[in-house]
Amino acid sequence: MVLKVEIISGETIKPSSPTPLHLKSYRLSWIDQGNMPHPPISLLLFYSGANADPVEQRGSLKKSLSETLTRFYPLAGKIKDNLTIQCDDYGAYYLETRVNCQLSQVLTNPEANTLKKFLPSYDLHFRSGSSGSTTNNELDLKDLIQLVIQVNVFDCGGMAIGISMCHKIGDLASMTTFLDSWARTSCRGTNSTADDQEMVTPYFYSASLFPPKKTLASCPFKKLSVRNKHVTRRFVFDASRIAALKARATNPLYVNNPTRVETVTALIWKCASRVGIKKSSESATRQSVAFVPVNLRGRRIPPMPEHLIGNLVQLAVASKSTTAGASAKQEDLSYLVQLVRDGISKIDNDRVKEIQGYSDGGFGEFFREVYGRYRKGEVDLNTVISWCRFPFYEADFGWGKPHWVCCVQMEGKNVHILMDTKDGNGVEAWVTFGNQYEMDDFSSLIDCEFEISAETQRNSAT
Repeated sequence: MVLKVEIISGETIKPSSPTPLHLKSYRLSWIDQGNMPHPPISLLLFYSGANADPVEQRGSLKKSLSETLTRFYPLAGKIKDNLTIQCDDYGAYYLETRVNCQLSQVLTNPEANTLKKFLPSYDLHFRSGSSGSTTNNELDLKDLIQLVIQVNVFDCGGMAIGISMCHKIGDLASMTTFLDSWARTSCRGTNSTADDQEMVTPYFYSASLFPPKKTLASCPFKKLSVRNKHVTRRFVFDASRIAALKARATNPLYVNNPTRVETVTALIWKCASRVGIKKSSESATRQSVAFVPVNLRGRRIPPMPEHLIGNLVQLAVASKSTTAGASAKQEDLSYLVQLVRDGISKIDNDRVKEIQGYSDGGFGEFFREVYGRYRKGEVDLNTVISWCRFPFYEADFGWGKPHWVCCVQMEGKNVHILMDTKDGNGVEAWVTFGNQYEMDDFSSLIDCEFEISAETQRNSAT
């Protein structure tokens, strides 16, 4: 049977109460200003349909979304320029679909190309205008809808909620704060025992900490060019595999206590760089760079609030030289963990102060140099993003916690995302390469690391 996702309705959900006049203009921080508005941040949450009325569920989702947008008023607004969001209560776009299969059929063998059908398409972020096009292939920020929700209902009554948020207004932590608040609001409306739940309070003053630059007010952005040639695949490392990896990554010369995220990050970087070396001659020495985004909120002294909205992220850098006949040190997992840890440790309170003073610490120049060499095929560049320890599995809208949560990042070549397994002890790695040949090479290298591919348990979400 061919999977069919049929759109049955679509509408704009506005805030339940108008935004006060003194909050009508929301300033972007200078980090927001430099951040690309696309691709959006996307997340999928799957719920079983047990003991739930689908009509009541969807009604609760829309009502609570409207109420939540009142508290997250910038998400319901429009970008005026690269300096300000006009909080005009335009709203979020919300659509519902019908899926002609059982939820279990999707979760038994989840594939990226199937899962992305349950997420809002990128074009839906431009329903307010002319699909975001201007002259010279530039993106018109004024046409951009900040938030799009897609609710997919399966034949069994199960549900998949797809969330797509514009990256201009905030990072993953910002979207998680919104999701938490939306779920709690819905739960209160459907479950009387949830009335004592403490509501999440978002904070909207990141521009006070990182003041915007007027010189960036009209900064142009190019339209997103979607390349369907990219290949995404999920690799699952359960608790036993994590324990084995951490044992291998423990070396008194480098690191004695590697975390599961550090270890999987190092493993992916190691295997991805080996894929890259195949592009060069046997004797060539290549630079291999890993970017690791770091949440700035906990890096400042005192820390910023957990629920501060904005793009409060800085890229940490790990770099090494590699060859086809790399030394034992270059391939030692513990050594790679040390490089990753050292890069992250540089994002500290002093670094946050530099960013507040409009300094990128030379990172911008380094990035332009590395990215230029990467485009020429001279450098291997991979980005490993950790979404671990975010409370996605706590998102209860009133009919129970998610059966499974995933991301399907389809637009970024050599961008890899790590997520918790449901039990919180393992890691699911969503790995993306430019073509199937690179993915096959990477998969073979992972297989070699674990001796047999079955031990990674890649293909079951149930």
